[in-house]
Amino acid sequence: RFFRCRSCGLCRLPAAMPDDAPEENLPQPSFVHGSAGGIAAAMSMLALYPLDQARLLQQVDDTVCPSPANRRYGTTFGIILDLLQQHGLAEVYRGVGPTMVTLVISYGLYFGIYESLKKKLVLRKLRIVRAEVWNAPVPG
Repeated sequence: RFFRCRSCGLCRLPAAMPDDAPEENLPQPSFVHGSAGGIAAAMSMLALYPLDQARLLQQVDDTVCPSPANRRYGTTFGIILDLLQQHGLAEVYRGVGPTMVTLVISYGLYFGIYESLKKKLVLRKLRIVRAEVWNAPVPG
């Protein structure tokens, strides 16, 4: 059995809402989400860092040699293949360490803070909705 929300009339609330229901229904603590955000940022950076390196080399090449005939590098994938053939995999990922540290910290904090604030706001909203539902006059 459900009640309609008095503020919007669209959402449906369960008839029985125990006081401990929100804590049981919300997911893991915010540090779990923060860790997952940091790991996801690290994995995406590992996958996309060669493209970032190629973009950087193209930008430097454009500023050193403005005319297209004198440029050293061609396409993005040509740059990556050139780096792999001449210098190896280490050159493609040169400088990835500091970038990874900043991304893991910033996205870890971002997702951790987001989840903790979301949990607090959801709990506050449920308390407000409970007060509206349970303190509403019964039509009759």
